[in-house]
Amino acid sequence: MPPPLSYPALKLVLEYLNVKKRIHLTSRSSFLQRIDKTIPVRAKYFWIEGDWLNLDGFKFTVKHKSWYKNIEAEKYGNLLISYLRGRSSVNADEVYFFEVKTSQDIPVKLELTINKLVSDVCNLEVVLPMITPRSLPLAELSVTVDKDTNVDLEIVRSAKNVIFVPYFCEFIGLETIPNKIVYILQPETDVVRSIIRYWMQNGKEVGTEFLMSCNNRSDLVEKIAILQEEFHKTQGYLEDINEHSFSIPLSSTSKLLVCGGKKHFDEIHLTSRSSFLQRIDKAIPVRAELFCIQEGYLSLDRFKFDVQHKSRYTNEDKKNGKLLMSYLKGRSSINVDEAVFETVKTSQDFPVKLVLTINKLETICCNLEVVIPMINPRSLPLIDLSLILDEPTDVDVKIVRSAKEVSIGTFHELIGLEKLPNKKVDVRLMPITDLVRRIIRYWMQNEKEIGTEFSMSCYNRSDLVEKIAILQEELHETQGYLEEINEHFVSGFSIPLSSTSKLLVYGIVKNENEVYTFELVLKVV
Repeated sequence: MPPPLSYPALKLVLEYLNVKKRIHLTSRSSFLQRIDKTIPVRAKYFWIEGDWLNLDGFKFTVKHKSWYKNIEAEKYGNLLISYLRGRSSVNADEVYFFEVKTSQDIPVKLELTINKLVSDVCNLEVVLPMITPRSLPLAELSVTVDKDTNVDLEIVRSAKNVIFVPYFCEFIGLETIPNKIVYILQPETDVVRSIIRYWMQNGKEVGTEFLMSCNNRSDLVEKIAILQEEFHKTQGYLEDINEHSFSIPLSSTSKLLVCGGKKHFDEIHLTSRSSFLQRIDKAIPVRAELFCIQEGYLSLDRFKFDVQHKSRYTNEDKKNGKLLMSYLKGRSSINVDEAVFETVKTSQDFPVKLVLTINKLETICCNLEVVIPMINPRSLPLIDLSLILDEPTDVDVKIVRSAKEVSIGTFHELIGLEKLPNKKVDVRLMPITDLVRRIIRYWMQNEKEIGTEFSMSCYNRSDLVEKIAILQEELHETQGYLEEINEHFVSGFSIPLSSTSKLLVYGIVKNENEVYTFELVLKVV
């Protein structure tokens, strides 16, 4: 028997162990729990989003909504909260906070040492105390706000790369920060004006670059023209670089360049200016890489705008939202590589009726009876179909049956899954023992094509081993002709299906970017 690990060796093993494995390992030993509390947690990312906590893919609800009925998942949510409480140090490469407004929105108090921070519509006074001073300077900082916010703060001033996204509000102190690289999404002209004036009065380090996006080319040209005319009148010593650029001297050794780059949404903006082009354009197919409908947004490639006219969006956003809907209405053909639908439950969730010809489809918590009629039958078979379902769903439908690859995530019943003729199906999240039992019995009674492979995720290795053992014992008692197989990560068994085929039942582990997943595999050979 090998000697036990010393404390330094055990500390090293636990500190750099995958988070999921570490939590499951230490939860089974009070001795390991005492040691583990003194060892920093290291992770690639940590999220607090709505009612969810996510630590390197170890993601669970922390408020147990009424639709979230899986007991095992709730147990692991409590396990994650319990594990994080009282931690003196959590080290994560990237941290993401969404709509954290008060301390009540943080289910567990932590001190985080990080490299990157994303604060999306949060109260910085609540979020920033969770970040340890050792984290500074951050490699990246992204701040989205929906109310006037002071950004002349140490965490902002020291960050190497900063992104600001204002929702119809102001970043106070933006002009005073010393950062070398800053990106601002669609600022008002007054914001650009105040930055220029402050730099003219106080100077600025050579190499500083503030990038500010505009809605479109005409918006960019208009902003530069207004600024150029105004500063030419007040200063009188502007130097024109080209038609849409100018420079202002800041000192004897430096000058400020104000210039524009180009973004392409040309087709929509071009045709919107000509009724003749509009008539021709309606008869021509639209081709795009990505189409999304998500919580009041339409997105066609990068052309993304509000379509419900929420108060926090600018008049320009609302105008462009109407422009996009007007452009799409009445289209006989819209061809996109991938379509994504999120929380589409009724036809009222569609701001515009469309028929899409696609290659890939992703639905997140949608009603398939509402989404599927939007997909042109010419799209079938889909190359890739991904479904995240929040209610019991009949998946034995044509769009699923014909898809080349199918991925399904749910905690609810999948009606007709065992009948699918698909060669490759991946099922995630749901308790799988009854499902696997049902699939095996159906395939034993109804011969299955060689090469078919269904995989189903398990919580951890012990969960995977236990499920295979239960199935093996049960089927051995009822059938009596199982053959054990052991050439896989988790040994399994095989069942004859016909004189020329058999079903293999075994376990595998996948490692994607140091995140391990454990899967039970059903494969016909």
